[in-house]
Amino acid sequence: MEKTGEATYWVDFEYTVDLSPAYQMEWSERGWFVFNTLKEQAAKSQATAVSLLEASGVSYESFWIANRILVKDSNRTVLASLQQLPGVVAVRAPQTYAIYEPEVAPVEPMAVEANIDHVNAPDVWDLGYTGTGYTVANIDTGVRYSHQALVNQYRGNNGDGSFTHDYNWLNPNGYESAPPRDGHGHGSHTMGTMVGDDGGTNQIGMAPGAQWIACAGCPDGSCPDYALLTCAQFVVAPQPAPTVPIPIPTCVPMLSATPGAAAAELMIPGIANLLMPGRLLVSILSSPMVTQATAVILLLQDSTLLATPHATVTSQALALLERAMDNTHLTPTGSH
Repeated sequence: MEKTGEATYWVDFEYTVDLSPAYQMEWSERGWFVFNTLKEQAAKSQATAVSLLEASGVSYESFWIANRILVKDSNRTVLASLQQLPGVVAVRAPQTYAIYEPEVAPVEPMAVEANIDHVNAPDVWDLGYTGTGYTVANIDTGVRYSHQALVNQYRGNNGDGSFTHDYNWLNPNGYESAPPRDGHGHGSHTMGTMVGDDGGTNQIGMAPGAQWIACAGCPDGSCPDYALLTCAQFVVAPQPAPTVPIPIPTCVPMLSATPGAAAAELMIPGIANLLMPGRLLVSILSSPMVTQATAVILLLQDSTLLATPHATVTSQALALLERAMDNTHLTPTGSH
């Protein structure tokens, strides 16, 4: 703003809703309750700011999952006016998070990859639990949906050679970019860890029977905060692209997000507020601090804490969990 007289920034609003009644609801009712409650909060608390921005001719994007507005290229006068509004708690600069690349070691393909075998996944498969009936999602660099180990598990695969990408894939940086793509490779890697199976002898995924959807929160290798929050909204209430968004909260998948703990803190309390009562299982991957973020959202869900092939939970998770619970006004009804 000092150089050009304009700036893009976030405006954060108070979070005051109580989502705990969702615990007493069935799945479909619960999803709609949480979605509508947060949408109503955002509409009410952001109304004055939206009117000001529209009257000033300033572009903006509203986010209900974290009760924030991304203001685009406003001048100093608009900024000063927004700061004076009731309910505004912070003005923040946009951030972009980095992907932590996995260590690469030369290995020969094997029937069951070493990390999968390490957590005894084959023993669970033998009991009949392969993920069948569940949908997983990742917020990552995208997914190459045509990959031989992933194409059959893609929820958008109609089984007749055709594909439906609405509600199954979103690219915040280009709604027109269907079908699913991965300009980096990391997202295909993490999706492979979740569900990868080529139908032959090489099994690389924990839950080869599950289906997947994806959102490119880290397109081409970097993770802008607006893309991460757009993806958070998508996996909670999937919407079609490129058509007008009509979210369906009953389509909630399980989730793996990849930028690590720093980006996870962006989505807390916003994403945790909605995911926890929605019983969305979350694993934040690929960071030295990954276990903190993994534990936070898992423990906020009335859900068993899950160790993944990527990480083992550390005691540091508890401090972050406590802070997240303070911010979300929620108490998990059970954790393990």
